[in-house]
Amino acid sequence: MAGISARTSAIRFRLFGIASKARWDLLRADLYNSDYLVGYRDENWHEQMGKLSAGEGMRYAYDPISESNTVHRKSSTLALNDCMTTVTSPAGGALASDGMSIEQI
Repeated sequence: MAGISARTSAIRFRLFGIASKARWDLLRADLYNSDYLVGYRDENWHEQMGKLSAGEGMRYAYDPISESNTVHRKSSTLALNDCMTTVTSPAGGALASDGMSIEQI
């Protein structure tokens, strides 16, 4: 959906993705249209995102499969007062939200 929105919107925005390097070709294709990709196995992927955004941070982040410490790492990529959506379960171990301003639904 984000890739289609990026192509059809009058507002220009960039799509950043965190994924397995094996999926990068698919994510660069027309359906997803990602502008920047980093490997999710890279220990410093959150720092790479900061550099790719020229220090601006992400306006919105969506993660359908949060695990371990990815919630905190993802929140560190956000611009001030912007949003993220995380889908997780207690089994994924990503529910710790210490030091984060969150609204759980």
